[in-house]
Amino acid sequence: MKNIVKHLIYPIPDPDRLFLGVHLTPMVDGSLIVGPNAVLGWKREGYGHFNASLKDIAQMVKFPGFWKALGHNLHTGIQEAIDSLYKPGYLKRVHKYCPQITVKDLLPYPAGIRAQAVK
Repeated sequence: MKNIVKHLIYPIPDPDRLFLGVHLTPMVDGSLIVGPNAVLGWKREGYGHFNASLKDIAQMVKFPGFWKALGHNLHTGIQEAIDSLYKPGYLKRVHKYCPQITVKDLLPYPAGIRAQAVK
């Protein structure tokens, strides 16, 4: 998958959605990062494969903005969660931008956390 993409490729942001969509990011060594996917974090600073904090979850579910954001983005959030577990589903979204990428090309990458401001 080296040098398959020469510049950043990403969708136009939709201000009505919390999710950024699939990005293709070429690295200086010619490799390509495909992502992100957006799944709910169950722990602040939880960068591992699965991390959870009962304290952080409790604070999240007590915050009214969480429920508002969840209500407006439930379908997309469920699809993101499914696609994070089922690579062929995620690959369909990737193929909009680069049909040459295969399921074998989709390898794990370290997690990041994107803060989301909601009222």
